Amino acid sequence: MINTTVELNNVRKSEVEVKNKKAFDKVVEICSALFAGKDVSKYGKDVDAVVSKMASLGEAASNGDTKAVAEINTVVKFIIQPKLLEATKVYNFLGNYHELAYNELPKVKTYSYEGIDSRIEKYVDQNISIGDYILTGGELASMVVMDGIMRLLDEGISSDSLKEESYNSSLLEYPQYTRPVEYDGQRVPDVLMSGNHEKIRQYNLKESLRETLKYRPDLLKNKELNKEEQKFLEEIKNEINSCL
Repeated sequence: MINTTVELNNVRKSEVEVKNKKAFDKVVEICSALFAGKDVSKYGKDVDAVVSKMASLGEAASNGDTKAVAEINTVVKFIIQPKLLEATKVYNFLGNYHELAYNELPKVKTYSYEGIDSRIEKYVDQNISIGDYILTGGELASMVVMDGIMRLLDEGISSDSLKEESYNSSLLEYPQYTRPVEYDGQRVPDVLMSGNHEKIRQYNLKESLRETLKYRPDLLKNKELNKEEQKFLEEIKNEINSCL
């Protein structure tokens, strides 16, 4: 068995107690905007003050000032954490939902032997399985986890591309089509060429249910279906039974 684990680094390093939360939140907001390359003109002179403060802390920290290190750690923690808590969500290949939440960047560990020593498992926050199969090393599993995380972060890929994907609503994604309209004797379904957005939405939802019932019926057991989904699923089952 080859193990890959993601160690969520929840061990607190030196940090400072936030006394003036309103002022601290503004510092974090400005730093976040600066790091993301966003327009910070709306913050006015506060930007110069924050930049000067962080530069001063950086210089002090490089000279071994532990208090400065603690202040920087605290700011960086709050810059990174909310974004990751909101965006970093991963589904493993068994359809189980995982949210990876941590104070700092995760450490990915790979093991090319039987597994980690049971005596140190208490130091590992979470083990993530990517499926019921065996690989010759943990590197590929690590890459799968990292790719699943990075694509969900801001500017990882287009946000529109994330709206309708497999597992987003506990359903597999509906079948995809492109041009030409007819290929190898098969046509793109007429409804998808109709321009009627509501009918297209209904068609895609029904086909998502069909794909899920065919390939991952276990996902439907844990999904609370709305009335429309129940109706479509019943129609699909009747269609299947009529063909038997």
